[in-house]
Amino acid sequence: MKSISRRVTNICGIIAAMGMVVAIALLTIASSYSVITNDDFDYAMQTGRNTGFWQYIGASWKYMTGVYFRWQGTFFSEFLNAVLNPLNVGGFKEMKIFMVINCLLAFASLIFLVFVLLSSLDNEMLAEKLIICGCVIFTVAEYNVFPEIFFWYTGATVLGIPLSMACIAFAAMILAKKKNSTAWSVLACVIGFLAAGGTLAVSGVLCYAALMLIVYYWIEEKRIDRRNVVAFAFFFAASLINAAAPGNFVRKDAEGGAELSLVTGIQNTWIFFKGEVDTLLRGFNFAAILVVFVICGILIRRKGKKSVLAWYVTGVLTLLTPFICAFPVVLGYGVPWVPNRCMYIFYVSLVMAFGNMGIILGHMIGGLFGDKKNYVAIPLVVLALVFVVISPFDPRSYRSVRILKGLYDHVYQENLEDTKELFTYFEEHKGEDVEVDVALTPDDVEYAYVFFLTDDTRDRINKSVKWYFELESVKNTRVKSN
Repeated sequence: MKSISRRVTNICGIIAAMGMVVAIALLTIASSYSVITNDDFDYAMQTGRNTGFWQYIGASWKYMTGVYFRWQGTFFSEFLNAVLNPLNVGGFKEMKIFMVINCLLAFASLIFLVFVLLSSLDNEMLAEKLIICGCVIFTVAEYNVFPEIFFWYTGATVLGIPLSMACIAFAAMILAKKKNSTAWSVLACVIGFLAAGGTLAVSGVLCYAALMLIVYYWIEEKRIDRRNVVAFAFFFAASLINAAAPGNFVRKDAEGGAELSLVTGIQNTWIFFKGEVDTLLRGFNFAAILVVFVICGILIRRKGKKSVLAWYVTGVLTLLTPFICAFPVVLGYGVPWVPNRCMYIFYVSLVMAFGNMGIILGHMIGGLFGDKKNYVAIPLVVLALVFVVISPFDPRSYRSVRILKGLYDHVYQENLEDTKELFTYFEEHKGEDVEVDVALTPDDVEYAYVFFLTDDTRDRINKSVKWYFELESVKNTRVKSN
């Protein structure tokens, strides 16, 4: 029975690895056709034109500090956005390179973190590690394409890159402890500090995860690890700098928002959290994914005789991570929802927290049944298959399948070429009043982010496009469909 179980597990591990490669490759190829749009122009206008390296570094710094005092506290994201903006640096070529790096880094950092977290398992547990990692990547890559992360430069700099850096920083914290390494500790502090300078959703998740790691080692070793405390201090300091930015309050007043209410924020976050979990369970095959996590928990073996109490306690506490992720965003907007770009962070934190709890549950079941635990896994495999069959989320709905169709039909390629032609048209009509027929919203193409304009020449996007191409004015003539 054990040999058969091992062979089946190995095959599933290979399938999971192949699935990850395909999903990541398709999304990376599609994202390479991203176009410059929306806030990319506005931020380029606020930074000013690039006339030299040091001039541009100074202009980017000035832009970052200006945003910090008048709009929001995301200091690292704003500087990164300005200094690498393709409109002022390398155009579409630089855009392609950056978006490919963003996509690969997003999944590479996530896979790196998962494998570091699973490093306490026996070395021959590679198949289980691949299956667990495959479940994480499947949830993130197949349920939602997150166009504001993988197809929009500004979204990538504000949320995508910071979350990738947060994953690396947290993994570095773990490795600093395991390897007693100062180098990993310094890396965690530096990268984590910068990551916490992105959206507060990222900084909140990073700080809470770091706190849970401190609690984990405190329970296991009965002492506080100094390196991890220092790393947490760096993350928390950056988060405070971010949250205390005068611009956060100026923006709130300018938008006429109501006073921030902690109670209302918690209530709205709970409404959002409950609704999204319900959607994942009913609208997707997330129930099957959770069962697979439990099965892996039954099959795994941990190295040595480490106490599982620390793992169990922090596993339960970690279930709050997606709630903490959504809270600052929901609180700021004052409504029980978050933008697509923030949903990406929410999905990552949710599948990591719930997946960990599923593995813990499986580990407890495996401990109860001892040598017969493989027999317990059989009905759970059947249950997972049942959830897959009854789920409305069939393979035709997988985002990789939809992206493959879009690439085959040249949807992404044509969107890029059409945008390049439009930019050439703008360049040929400098100093003129220009009217064009283009998309009215950035989601005109499925699972992508497109160039768009409004019909109002005074709109900030229209004004920034006018500035960049040196037009007299620019207006969209397309009529909204009912």
